[in-house]
Amino acid sequence: MTFRFNFDSSGTLKTQIQEGADCDLFISAGQKQMNQLDSTASAEVNTEGLDFVDAESRVDLLENKVVLCVPEGSDKGIDSFDSLAEHLKAEDILFCMGNSDVPVGQYTQKILAYYGLDEAALAAAGVITYGSNVKEVTTQISEASVDAGVVYCTDAYSAGLTPRGRGYQGNVRSGHLSGGCAEERPPCRGCQGVPGLPAHRQGCDRVRERRLHRTVSIRWGDGMDWYPLWNSLRIALISCAAVFFLGIFAAYYIAKLPRVLKGVLDVVLTLPLVLPPTVVGYFLLLLFGAKRPLGIFFMEHFGVKLVMNWYSAIFASIVVAFPLMYRTARGAFESFDETLAWSAQTLGLSNTWIFWRVRMPCCRQGILAGTVLAFARALGEYGATSMIAGYTPGKTATIATTVYQLWRTNDEAGAMQWVLVDIVISAVVLLAVNLLERRQKQGGKHT
Repeated sequence: MTFRFNFDSSGTLKTQIQEGADCDLFISAGQKQMNQLDSTASAEVNTEGLDFVDAESRVDLLENKVVLCVPEGSDKGIDSFDSLAEHLKAEDILFCMGNSDVPVGQYTQKILAYYGLDEAALAAAGVITYGSNVKEVTTQISEASVDAGVVYCTDAYSAGLTPRGRGYQGNVRSGHLSGGCAEERPPCRGCQGVPGLPAHRQGCDRVRERRLHRTVSIRWGDGMDWYPLWNSLRIALISCAAVFFLGIFAAYYIAKLPRVLKGVLDVVLTLPLVLPPTVVGYFLLLLFGAKRPLGIFFMEHFGVKLVMNWYSAIFASIVVAFPLMYRTARGAFESFDETLAWSAQTLGLSNTWIFWRVRMPCCRQGILAGTVLAFARALGEYGATSMIAGYTPGKTATIATTVYQLWRTNDEAGAMQWVLVDIVISAVVLLAVNLLERRQKQGGKHT
């Protein structure tokens, strides 16, 4: 017998199975995702009438607990769910929780509901940021990108985090298996249940359901939140301006270097073009993380946190868009007729004057094309942005991250609206590129 494993959040695994992925054994961290694939579940849960699970093979395999964790050395004084609730009410911290489509996020929603906290209002105030799975939440806590978060006890143990609070009450049942046998897992030391809840209500599958509003209100003509568009355009424009000058000067001066050095730098500067965006985001976290030297320096001297803010996405956009500007500018400069520059030098003109008044006008079509491509790349950036800036409605949300979050939470109508917005913007960008290329060809024929 050969086992092939596929690890992801329960919501993602459920979607993969629904879309036709081969699966013989499904282990979910919550009943909701399992019920959505079980034809014997109620129509209120299995709304699409899916039949992917043998109901007789379902067993409760494992138990886990949700715990409250804070970064090491935190000075916020968050030592229990009670104190967490007070800080959330005061809106003086940044709290990380899982999306509503993953069990850890659903369990956290029940904790917020128990304390009478409005998730939508907290998200709108920029107090809550989201992770697409428990690993993302754990990473943000470990990197001190947030002030607190709720994860599973096992994930806290694996990440070396110490759960806060005194003891625990009851269990959050989190293992539901299609096929297999049952066993009990020893409780994690120091894990805390939801204080104040009676024993028979402990565990998220035992706490009565309470519907919460989604964190992002996106409806045409009905209070549609345009912040993702504004934030995306702001990030793209700032990134594009930085990349414009960085790309031009890098392309101009590197061309003058010795051949070997030029080749090495060319590879390094172009590398983000071929690297997966998540790899770029990982390196950015290593560079700018709150526990990294650069992040500590800016926090101690300027009080600026370089990650999990809207401007954090600028770093990601610059890195991924720079190669496009650099390569395009280099190609434009290489096609420049150097005799024009030499002629200007014989007239006693400075190199700076020649660069801006002779070289740049002659290369303007290529430069403009590179600028448009860099803008488009910055506008559509997702992978690195989601890692270094996260997703906080009204604070770090962009078009790309909003589409993903809405899709993950089954709001296909809302996701489609933003997809259409992005398609319109992308079409305008492509038309601009085609127009520039056409003008460049026409200019070449006249010369």
